[in-house]
Amino acid sequence: MTMIEIILLLVGCVFMIGSFFISEKLSSSELNKIAELSEDELKRLLNVK
Repeated sequence: MTMIEIILLLVGCVFMIGSFFISEKLSSSELNKIAELSEDELKRLLNVK
C-alpha cells in the first residue's frame, strides 16, 4: 500500500471511532432531528431518479 492509502485508512478509522463519541454527547432531540434530515435527503434522492 502506498502512504496515501495508509493515511486514508487511519483517517477513516478515526472518524468511525469518533462518531460513537459524538452520538453519545448529542441529546435525543438532536439525534431525532438528524434522523429526520437524513430521511428527507433519502426521499429527495429517490424522487430525483
